[in-house]
Amino acid sequence: MLRDGVRAPAQDVDALAAAVAAFTLPHAAAVADVPEAELERLLSAVRRAGRIVADTGTGVTMSASANVTQWLSWALLIITNSMNRPGGIWFHPGFGYQLESFELPIIPPEGHFGPGPRSRPETQAFLREWPCATLPDEINAGNIRAFLNLGGSLLTAFPDAGSLLPALEKLDVLATTEILPNETTAISTHVLPTKGQLERPDVTLWDILSPRVSAQHTDALVTPVGQRRSMWWVLAEIGQRLGHELADTDASDEAMLAQVSSGGRAPYDELVTNGWAEADRELPAPWVDRHIERLGGWRLAPQVLVDQLNALREPAQLVLVPRRQMRRLNAQLAFLGAVAAIVVHPDDAAAAGVSDDQRLIVRSEHGELTGVARVDASVRRGAVSVPHGHASANVNLLTSKDDIDLVTGMTRYSGMPVSLHPA
Repeated sequence: MLRDGVRAPAQDVDALAAAVAAFTLPHAAAVADVPEAELERLLSAVRRAGRIVADTGTGVTMSASANVTQWLSWALLIITNSMNRPGGIWFHPGFGYQLESFELPIIPPEGHFGPGPRSRPETQAFLREWPCATLPDEINAGNIRAFLNLGGSLLTAFPDAGSLLPALEKLDVLATTEILPNETTAISTHVLPTKGQLERPDVTLWDILSPRVSAQHTDALVTPVGQRRSMWWVLAEIGQRLGHELADTDASDEAMLAQVSSGGRAPYDELVTNGWAEADRELPAPWVDRHIERLGGWRLAPQVLVDQLNALREPAQLVLVPRRQMRRLNAQLAFLGAVAAIVVHPDDAAAAGVSDDQRLIVRSEHGELTGVARVDASVRRGAVSVPHGHASANVNLLTSKDDIDLVTGMTRYSGMPVSLHPA
């Protein structure tokens, strides 16, 4: 019985067992397209190890099964008592923003959401943010007339580029902070050049992404080009002209970094002097165990996730899957020349009448794009892999602003039906 095998404090064990009851060995092997013997060997390995680590990655979060995949991977970690334990995974407490310094809120099992925007009331707000897919509707409804874009390439980052472009062109103000021209700066009413990463001193403020509890300080390496200012100064100046005092625009970059870093684990002057600071971490972390105790144990089967599991259906014969490229960072580094290569299995290429290096059209019910075919037997049959961030083969021409996950607000980028056609 599952209940006898759960080694961590948990609730809803029977509900989890019922939710996954249909996934017998033959059924799971068929769904995963993995031989039954391989799954049995994996199960034996997990039992021998006792504790494990599982990470789902970015691509998973873009599919219709994203929440279910993340949930079940966490369920496996909880069952094996691999959460917040040596041999399992640990929870980063932060170096600047320290999670263990305050009592975490108890979120109800059904989640905690706010209302969606007026143009899309059926969507939900999470942490007071709306899904970016609602932007075209909010603009077309007249609810947004000015938009401040902080260095993002909206047309290659936001879904449904076919609807987004005409909506952005209706704005009274589209102000973009950037240092390089792109398709979004081309339609912006204002382009505000900010300092590049080597033109300013910096501190790792996203410290939770570091594999250590640490922070790093770097000096500016080159003189800023022209009259570029740091992003904080641009925002403070805009705020000041709108009647809001956000920061002292006469302050230096170092003074602002010192202010932002003041609550960190190391004094700012020490961080500047040494360039690096690291703090010890406890494992098990008491702050994590305290929160789970207050929660009543790990929640193994939230109903919203059980419902999403039950709603999953077989994928189409040919589906879009996302990927990033080594010589490109989303829409950045275009000057390195990475080609928008569309990777397809030889059988799928042959069925579409497409050969290697041939120009290829990928079409969904929402739009189409053109790229260059890369026929590769290592990709799974039925998967059409299109890289993100290209204006020439913009994957957002295939996506829809209406196809979003209501729990996370994430647009569906993976698993959507597509077809292939020679260009």
